[in-house]
Formats: sequence, structure tokens, C-alpha cells
Amino acid sequence: MSYGTLDRAILTSSLLDQGPLAVAFMALVVAEKDKFGVTTLNPRALSKLLKIPLEEAERGWKMLYSEDPASSNPEAGGRRIVPYCDGWECFGTPEMTTWKGKWRVVSHEKYQREHSLERKRERDAEAQRRHRGQVQAPE
Repeated sequence: MSYGTLDRAILTSSLLDQGPLAVAFMALVVAEKDKFGVTTLNPRALSKLLKIPLEEAERGWKMLYSEDPASSNPEAGGRRIVPYCDGWECFGTPEMTTWKGKWRVVSHEKYQREHSLERKRERDAEAQRRHRGQVQAPE
């Protein structure tokens, strides 16, 4: 089972300019994505989860896969999600709003690396604290 953590950078993200729906969608995508950063969420599922009209969910979904020149991550033109391609087969297109599409979270690898480094620093600091507790202070 995979889990996603929201980075505090979302609080100052240009995604906020798109409104609360886009932020809610991104939070759900991060929560649902697998360990490879791939999600099967789509407007129909989000419409049911958030109890909003499908048309509104489609507009919100489009915000995630549309270019955002103000994004701090220039990869993929500032898009938050892109259609997922596995080998020769691609899943999802910007026009695809049905359950069949798979999408890749663009910044997944970046945040995985940062999270891994942060966890390593925490483990190292804890090991150092334990070591210091075992070493006797010179008299």
C-alpha cells in the first residue's frame, strides 16, 4: 500500500489561483496515487467523492492537466498530471474523462526524493542521539 504526503508548498502553490476545487482534487490525487505516482482517479470518481456535478469535476480535472506558466515546477509545462504511458500503451488523454485513464503525478519523483532525504536525516539524528546517550562524558 502506498500513501502520499502533501508538501507544505501547496499552501503557496499557483494551484491556489485555480480555486479550492483544484486544490481538493490535487490532495485526493496525492492520496490515491500508487508508489509510482500513477492515479486512476478521474472526474467521474471525483464527482461522486465530492458530491459535485460531473461538469464541475471535469472543469476541475482540466485545471490539473492544463499548462500553468506560474507553476514553480516547469516540468511538463507546469501541469500537475499527465497521461500515463507504460511501454507502448498510453493510458489517458486530456479529453478522456472516463474511468479508463491512468495519470502520472508530475512532481511525484521530486517529492519522493525529498521525503526520503528527510527521513534519512531524521534516522541519522536519532542514531546520533542514541550514540551520545551511550558515550560517557569525560571526567
